[in-house]
Amino acid sequence: EIWFRFQKWDFGRRIAPDHRQHFDFWARFAPTRQADLQGSHMNSRPERLGDQVRVELCTLLQRSVRDPSLQLVTVTCVRMSRDLQNARVYYTTVGDNADEREVKRGLRRATPFLRGQLARRIRLRRTPELKFVYDNSVERGERIAQVLEDLALNSSASSARPDEDATHLDAPTRR
Repeated sequence: EIWFRFQKWDFGRRIAPDHRQHFDFWARFAPTRQADLQGSHMNSRPERLGDQVRVELCTLLQRSVRDPSLQLVTVTCVRMSRDLQNARVYYTTVGDNADEREVKRGLRRATPFLRGQLARRIRLRRTPELKFVYDNSVERGERIAQVLEDLALNSSASSARPDEDATHLDAPTRR
């Protein structure tokens, strides 16, 4: 009887109830998300560490840095190198009144402080070098949304007046 308790299969019958814990343990490692099934490296260590660095930098910029030029800075993404030695920090500024050059200078001055605080908060052998890069994807997204909105307005205006000649749409326009 004791021998059957440790066997995975009970001679072709159901799995014994004693082994449920064993199978539940291994079920945690089965690919459950669509990204895992496609073979993506969504759970790679540089990406996980980049997310952790982003959260810590956001917290530090909000609470610890006293530079007024950095009050409106938002960290959008952190890309870590494969050896975890370098971190490219993408940031954007909230509002139009922030001077990009002033923000870049403030981040350069705050980099040693931020790196030291990261060393205290995240346990690594070596704290990554921080390189700040302005992220213009927000402006690009707004520009694309504006173009799509203009196209929608033009198409609704042209559909409202079908009797007009639409040959002017064939000619390329310059901006």
